[in-house]
Amino acid sequence: MHMRKLLLIGVVLIAASLAISAISATSTTETKIIENNVMKLNDVQFKILDGYTEVEEDMDSAATDDDNSEDIDGTAVDAKTTVEFKNPTGDKIEYTVGFRNNGKIDSISPAGYQEKTIGDKKGFFKTDEDDGKTEYKFEYIEDGKIVKVVTNSEDVLNQVLA
Repeated sequence: MHMRKLLLIGVVLIAASLAISAISATSTTETKIIENNVMKLNDVQFKILDGYTEVEEDMDSAATDDDNSEDIDGTAVDAKTTVEFKNPTGDKIEYTVGFRNNGKIDSISPAGYQEKTIGDKKGFFKTDEDDGKTEYKFEYIEDGKIVKVVTNSEDVLNQVLA
């Protein structure tokens, strides 16, 4: 009888330690709240313009990848969340927020980008072509997190960052 109690206690302790490990491994602060055309993504606030609806959300965590790393244009992050919105003509607004679990991101230097200030945000700007459309990309740091916004219009980029 004494041996059964010890075995039961051992099983309970193992189960408890596995549960604690699982909770701590996934305890990133990936959150998204949308209210009144404003989205709060990992505690960073964005405007959502009228006519745009959410089409895709992607949350990546380094803990789930084979190489245990994520990055946003060369800046290492532990997790990143991307949410994409489109309007009826197919133009997009893509928001990405990345962060490190054990520290803040204090600098970025994405290759091929030019320094620029949009609204009150100092960051890096670049244009690219994707599927025949021009993409306007802007990256900056807010509250120790890397933020990237991609649109098909520089005017839209200015509106969502104003």
